[in-house]
Amino acid sequence: MKKITLPEASAITSPNPVTIVCTEKPDGGTNLATVSWWTYLSYNPNMVAFAMAKTSYSGEMVRQNKKVVITIPSDKIVSAVLGCGRQPRAHHPQEV
Repeated sequence: MKKITLPEASAITSPNPVTIVCTEKPDGGTNLATVSWWTYLSYNPNMVAFAMAKTSYSGEMVRQNKKVVITIPSDKIVSAVLGCGRQPRAHHPQEV
């Protein structure tokens, strides 16, 4: 994966495609959630906003970690992407 600047990302992502927000779970694993609404807030400093329910596990991980990785998946993995963020909270026993 090539790292690019926020202005470069803006040029190739309009209109905004489905995106995966990645956060770190307490056990060190990666939590994935799909988001369909996000926008650029600022290039200096680099800021992106996205919509995520406050009650979601992913939303908790974002607030807890205060950092995320946002990635735009290829259409080759569409079925896997559609499954991200769909597991009920009961699948996270360390957090119940």
